[in-house]
Amino acid sequence: MKSPLPLDLDLITRNKDNLTWVKEDIEEYGDNGGYDCGFALRMLKAQEKTEKWFETGSFPDVPVALFTGTKDEICSPEGCYFAKKHIKQSNLFTYEGAYHALAAELPETVEKFYEDLTSWLTSTCKLASQ
Repeated sequence: MKSPLPLDLDLITRNKDNLTWVKEDIEEYGDNGGYDCGFALRMLKAQEKTEKWFETGSFPDVPVALFTGTKDEICSPEGCYFAKKHIKQSNLFTYEGAYHALAAELPETVEKFYEDLTSWLTSTCKLASQ
């Protein structure tokens, strides 16, 4: 069954050279038709559970890194802003103009993303080992 809303590959990254791997995967493995009803239902249930965590203040007290491109149309940046507000140990990293696949973005975004990720992991691991 084909998804009524197929993924627009141009929304993945601004770096069109990096879309090659996506197109090759589709050619090699086929288009899985997008999301099915089961996937959508599981996502809605997960969202409901997460919202309850936020409402009750019972979100697990663990470090969380949130990364988003400000122009991500696949996963809305608003979700990260909402999560940042409700998760105590969260750090939010935003990338101006970036789309969804931060590790496949324009070179300056990829470099900043990996710097932020490495820095966050290093500082989080140091805190955990104290």
